[in-house]
Amino acid sequence: MFRKGDPAFRKVVDDSILALAKSGEVSRIYDKWFMQPIPPNGSKVGLPANAMTKAAWAAPSDKPLEAYEAR
Repeated sequence: MFRKGDPAFRKVVDDSILALAKSGEVSRIYDKWFMQPIPPNGSKVGLPANAMTKAAWAAPSDKPLEAYEAR
């Protein structure tokens, strides 16, 4: 989330998110925080990415969450 009316900042954010999605880094980050033990106590969330999340990573867009169909 970021403020409206700042197209230069929006471009930086969009480009960064696209780069994370294209490189596959977004799934590695997700795995680190939601599937692996988290220091210092080794707690584990254990929440795998669902099909909607993976679809959003595969085709990033400006669509709101409600625009994605549950599968």
